[in-house]
Amino acid sequence: MPPVSKWAIAIHGGAGVISRDTVSKPYEDALNSSLQAAQLVLEAGKASDAWDAAGLTRPPLALAAALAAVESMEACPLFNAGLGGVLNDKGFVENEAAVIDGATMRAGSVCGLRTVKHPARLATLVYTSAPHQMIGFSAAERLADRYPAFIERAEPTWFITDLRKASLNTAREKQAVTLDHSGGTLANPTTIFSERNGEREGETVGATVCDGTGNVACVTSTGGVTNKWAGRIGDTPLIGAGSYASNKACALSGTGWGEQFIRFCAASRVALAVEWSRMSLKDAMYDVVHNVFPDSTGGFVGVTPGGEVVMDFNSVGMFRGCRTWRGEDYVKIWD
Repeated sequence: MPPVSKWAIAIHGGAGVISRDTVSKPYEDALNSSLQAAQLVLEAGKASDAWDAAGLTRPPLALAAALAAVESMEACPLFNAGLGGVLNDKGFVENEAAVIDGATMRAGSVCGLRTVKHPARLATLVYTSAPHQMIGFSAAERLADRYPAFIERAEPTWFITDLRKASLNTAREKQAVTLDHSGGTLANPTTIFSERNGEREGETVGATVCDGTGNVACVTSTGGVTNKWAGRIGDTPLIGAGSYASNKACALSGTGWGEQFIRFCAASRVALAVEWSRMSLKDAMYDVVHNVFPDSTGGFVGVTPGGEVVMDFNSVGMFRGCRTWRGEDYVKIWD
């Protein structure tokens, strides 16, 4: 067990209309690997030595653990992030990610990435080393160019997997924008804020961590939506929409229909209800997920500075898991 008290790790790998016919074991194994990666960082008590080797400032422990969890999922083609990122209407990935340190509420985010294998690591580099909090597209790629030994790169074609090509072809045939996992669509990409037409699917990966000393952090990463317009930016890199962290409240990572998370400033709405209205994280999350979001929008995972884990969603399922100081250790998809 990590040498800290009241630590907690909560992760997700996407929420939505996840068929119960889905072969669950590969996803469960990948979620367990992600949890283990985060726990190993907590046990080590520090971020990877790679930061020092590159002459960079190490992220704090909670953020380093959340980053390890997300990098594990970014390397898995099952999830819509990193290697598994979905393709836009031009046939390429445009991945995005965000990190937030709850102790300082400083953040880093990136978007429009076509060659970075681990967008969450580049977002962390923005957090540790840049004078800004959000960098996108060619400017973000140029930032990655400055750290060739630290930021892994690949040609844009490396990200084009058979699974994602098939999903893009289906979406193009339907003239639709789709989210990951189940093939549901929005029949008209130009009406993404209108009432749903068809079932929603899951997207995005994320991790929230409490380090056991009251510090929380979150990391979120995604490829967005299949057949999205090139240049579309989702909720993930927009601080307060899909992600939030504050030691005065909680850390949150969201997944689902990104435009709705943006529309309602969803993550900050949950966290500020905890901080200002003194609601429990469970009640605040429930209120946004079930009373604010349209049906089948998605959900959140979150942790409190006291090591409590809360997860909620209004879709058919959400890939999720947690490990805590209390001995909780599970991964789930549906119930």
